[in-house]
Amino acid sequence: MKLWFFLVALLLCLNSPAGSAHQLSTGYLQISNSQEHSTQGVLQLRLYDLHLAIGLDQNNDGALTWQELLLRRPALLQYLQSSLTFENQNGQCPWQASEQFSLDNYFNETYLHLPLQVQCADLLSINYRALFDVDSHHKLIVTGQISSQVASHQQRTLLLGENNLWRTAVNYLGLGVSHIWMGWDHLLFLVTLLMSIFILALRQPGSNHASLPTLLARTAWLVTSFTLAHSITLTATALGLLSTSTRWVEVIIAASVLLAALNNVWPMVTRLGWLTFGFGLVHGMGFASVLQEIGLDPQHQLLTVLAFNLGVEVGQLLFLALLIPILYGLQQTRLSSRLSYNAVSLVIAAISIQWIVQRV
Repeated sequence: MKLWFFLVALLLCLNSPAGSAHQLSTGYLQISNSQEHSTQGVLQLRLYDLHLAIGLDQNNDGALTWQELLLRRPALLQYLQSSLTFENQNGQCPWQASEQFSLDNYFNETYLHLPLQVQCADLLSINYRALFDVDSHHKLIVTGQISSQVASHQQRTLLLGENNLWRTAVNYLGLGVSHIWMGWDHLLFLVTLLMSIFILALRQPGSNHASLPTLLARTAWLVTSFTLAHSITLTATALGLLSTSTRWVEVIIAASVLLAALNNVWPMVTRLGWLTFGFGLVHGMGFASVLQEIGLDPQHQLLTVLAFNLGVEVGQLLFLALLIPILYGLQQTRLSSRLSYNAVSLVIAAISIQWIVQRV
């Protein structure tokens, strides 16, 4: 089987989450200042995740009603009670959910808004185990007291009351890496950029391939342009210096993938550095929308942004390290390479058109 068939099949598989290329499974727990004998908090979890965990849609019609949610309230509270524990210096602290829960809308998703009261003051730790069985990438952002922390499948117990810069940086760096690997539109944009470098080499007179050092140098130039651009808008948007419409940013990101893919098949732009920089500005706004969804550490906002951005770069470089050897091996025969690049570019164009339609 030729490599280009494998690449086309791979990209078709990536199309499965096309409608939600940035949507993360993220929950939130806000801890208020402790009173004399208790601590107040609010737990917010995505309703779709809870449905996957305990089956909220009883008639399986794909539409969750308020009555269905009320009917499953006992099972829901039992699930959360078994999945979330608090401790202070005297041991485990029981907690109760308010009778008045509601629904909120965040980032076009419906969330359960559940006030709770912990029967202890001066909490020392939180152990969170919910939803990891339905989504291993699920995260719980815990805010309050001194700083924000992130509970994940790998880190389920959080120690409260510690102003730990290193832990904050590592948490948000990991979120940046995981996001780029789940951001299919960003990954496909990188694929199209990398293929354009190989395609330009094939179009040079008397050459059917370029040397590896030359390809690496050109790749470094484009990646640097993309990184610089999206770092600017990511930082400005995340810190509130730039305001954007998330919906239209997502549409433009999908359009950038489409134009880059079509440019590989029918060359219109040859100065790829400036094109990459321009589209990188928009992609940075997309990264920032995810960071805003996760939430910034209130005590270390700049550190949070820088660590997340660094994580995006690490994830991006890891992806390119896997992709470059594949494309370099593919360019060894001129005819095969042209067929491969055109086929993959057209598949990417079709996927991006689907994204545009779904996001408009």
